[in-house]
Amino acid sequence: MSGPLTLAFVDLDDTVLSSLRKLGPGDHTPVALSATDGWQGYQNAAQRRLLRHLLAHADVIPTTGRSRTAFDRVQLTWWSWAILDHGATILRPGGELDPTWTAQVEKILSRSDAALRGLTERLATHLRGTQPELSVRIHDLGGHAIYAVVKHPGRQPGALRAAAAYLQALTEGHADWSVFANDSTLTLMPAAVSKAAAVTYVREQLDPHGQALTVGVGDTLSDLPFMALCDYALTPGRSQVMTAAATLHPVNHP
Repeated sequence: MSGPLTLAFVDLDDTVLSSLRKLGPGDHTPVALSATDGWQGYQNAAQRRLLRHLLAHADVIPTTGRSRTAFDRVQLTWWSWAILDHGATILRPGGELDPTWTAQVEKILSRSDAALRGLTERLATHLRGTQPELSVRIHDLGGHAIYAVVKHPGRQPGALRAAAAYLQALTEGHADWSVFANDSTLTLMPAAVSKAAAVTYVREQLDPHGQALTVGVGDTLSDLPFMALCDYALTPGRSQVMTAAATLHPVNHP
């Protein structure tokens, strides 16, 4: 293995960059373009310091739900591999697809395509009758459905709870599916495709003898499986992970 003996698997959105809406007022640096025009992602001072520190001391591997197109809009410098599409895509240094991983995921998606589209249609039909303001969209990769995502146009807090409960009930007892949600999106995808599986694969390529120190950095509950594979886990103080932890173990501040 070349380079530092530390591997940092780092989620992007709401971990090392955020929207202005979530950051609030302050000194923010634009770092990610929107899909239409202007800037969509920014860093505050803490996020800038964290990323600088990680880049100085580790091989940083972005581990994100962003697609290749959305990842290319992030105007930051990376020095290693990248995990995209919630784990479905792995890029080698230089930006080329990892051929072995791509072939494995292609087989998984070809088997799950019809079922994922069927579940998504049932969800969309339900939401048209209960929450028509929500949008339901399937994301494709290589001609196959990779995941379905539900969004609220105004990102209204709590708007996805009922949809998440319905989707959980729809997939209950079926280990083939993963359902995860944050404040702005609800996602359904095959369980065999995940950030955790991709992290395991990249670790085997970069550190086949298990000598590296590994750090997982993320903010949502869906990040926990890949973070738990690492020696240490790091999360923002106001993340979904910390909110859930505080619910289990309330902290009384003096």
